Amino acid sequence: MDLGAVTTVIKRVEAIEQNLMEPKIVEAVGGLMMVPLHETIELLSYKLHFLQVFLVECKAKLNDEDTMARGLYMYVEDEVFRIYLENEIKDIPGLFYSADYWEGNAAIKSCEDIHQRLKRMVRDIEVVKDGILDKKRRAALETGEQNITICDTYQNALKTENEVIVGIDSDIEKIVNQLCYSYFMGSVCTILKNSNIERFQKYVLKLQVMPLVGEGGIGKTTLAKRVYAHPITIATFQIRAWVVVSEVHNLKEMLIGLLSCISPITSEIYNIDEAQIAEKLNTSLLGWKYLIFLDDIWTTAAWDAIQGYLPENFNGSRILVTTRFKEVSEYLRIIFKGNV
Repeated sequence: MDLGAVTTVIKRVEAIEQNLMEPKIVEAVGGLMMVPLHETIELLSYKLHFLQVFLVECKAKLNDEDTMARGLYMYVEDEVFRIYLENEIKDIPGLFYSADYWEGNAAIKSCEDIHQRLKRMVRDIEVVKDGILDKKRRAALETGEQNITICDTYQNALKTENEVIVGIDSDIEKIVNQLCYSYFMGSVCTILKNSNIERFQKYVLKLQVMPLVGEGGIGKTTLAKRVYAHPITIATFQIRAWVVVSEVHNLKEMLIGLLSCISPITSEIYNIDEAQIAEKLNTSLLGWKYLIFLDDIWTTAAWDAIQGYLPENFNGSRILVTTRFKEVSEYLRIIFKGNV
């Protein structure tokens, strides 16, 4: 691969997209299948361009004998080349023009095969990106860049020194990587934002939710608390707010709990009506990059009650949710249309 693995795969994906736009193929396959296929291609293309920009950044540091940049450069190229081979991307154009392509359901079956390969690539590329974030996170902590003190109204409630869960550290690392994406990849994100703001808003900046699902007592809250109080989480978000929702949610209490994490409040706030408190919360969050932690949501109604007051700032804000109920997680997945 003279062009490099990432650049080569980008060109292959672009060629596949061009093939799929041919009238004969569109007619044979039909629009219902084409829509998700093109969405997958768009997502894969974005992730590959992210890696391409990242490699350019790494390459610029090679002359400075930056060993970390060299290691990351080789890691990305090697992994993408492996993904390219495993998913047989080079062979995809041949599926469009095989002798029996236009007979029976051959066109539909071929597109289904292509779609499955591309979805596997999206998942594989995401693993590569997680690997980058993990290496950068470790380097940041090792060099002591995160010298930050936690200052929250709920600081005492978030203490977890006496809670021990085996294997929790790896889960914390994974969640921090996902929540703090823009912190680790700031310069890369800036380039991508300037080159295609629409895609950047769709895949990076858009408000996203991360649900942690499981039975009561398995450690969801402990995990979420440690993510919330992680030094890199603190460095990433300008505002962080946390509240327990519980079985019977009380919107006014939820609003006050979140607002008290953001600014000092007095008992007078209980004399203000719910709508005014909601407006205060929305105004406090508007324009800021925030992390909201909603602990122990039992119902979709609880989410519906609060979500309208969490503004879409298109700046990488995130919502962390713990719940015992899979239906709540699935509901959030539908509401956020994949940004979960």
